[in-house]
Amino acid sequence: MSEDPYYYPGTDVLKNLKNIRDKKELERFETGSAQLRSIAAEKLSGLFDINRLNATHQALFGKVYEWAGKFRENTGTMTKGREAGYNVTYGNSSHVPSQLAIVFAELKKENYLKDLPVEQFAKRLAHFYGEIDAVHPYRDGNSRTLRLFTTDLAKEAGHSLDWDRTLHTDADRNKLFQARDLAVMRADSSELAGVVLTCLTERVQERNVPSPEAEDNTMPDLEVASNTQQISSHQSTQEETDIANGPAPAKADATYIAQYLTRSEHLEITEIESDEWVDIAGGEQQLRVQTGKDEGW
Repeated sequence: MSEDPYYYPGTDVLKNLKNIRDKKELERFETGSAQLRSIAAEKLSGLFDINRLNATHQALFGKVYEWAGKFRENTGTMTKGREAGYNVTYGNSSHVPSQLAIVFAELKKENYLKDLPVEQFAKRLAHFYGEIDAVHPYRDGNSRTLRLFTTDLAKEAGHSLDWDRTLHTDADRNKLFQARDLAVMRADSSELAGVVLTCLTERVQERNVPSPEAEDNTMPDLEVASNTQQISSHQSTQEETDIANGPAPAKADATYIAQYLTRSEHLEITEIESDEWVDIAGGEQQLRVQTGKDEGW
């Protein structure tokens, strides 16, 4: 077995706060936890720097791993095999802080990509996505962290980025994988820029403009998604949402799903059917979990 210091000895299971020793069970737990905590991560604020990136990872995985929000250490380079038959190798863990410092200094110099035309924005966002991905700061959860981080960065820069558009077909998903890997392996983010461009929707400042027929209480939809998640909200902000107490009803053929108890800081796991929508926050939010591994996406 691997001597990876993040694994339980003699296994390929990452050490975790719940002491789960079964790999598939950990994957379900991690997916469910990260899904719900993505709502909590929407509360993050401040400059888009190293601290913000760490805070995003912490917000997503803080209930799963003790090392959430911390750079990987003593792992050397990391290599992942792809189904297409090639391997992707990421940077050495000893260089993570110094390399990220260079990337974020460049991002700051470019004023965090504000006031750019949409096509230029897509090119520069793809560049920075590829640079951070190549560093691969964390032992796990890099892709989900990057999606959320870049979504927030886009919003702050005046754009709306919807990564869910890469989920429509297997071809869309594979196009993202290949473009992302090309950016890592060859420092060529041109294909990834094309993918980003397809994920950019209307500019933020044009959003939430009511139509003449709209009622005063009409709320926009909010979507935060991964390949194993779809979250929709019918309220304009999550910051003051009180989460209903009590567990969701248990179902047969259950998979793990995360459920808030009081607020986003309090997370528990209950079992419900994977293809059911579950009301949380007094019915004003819904969460759906689909089975499947989030690795790579």
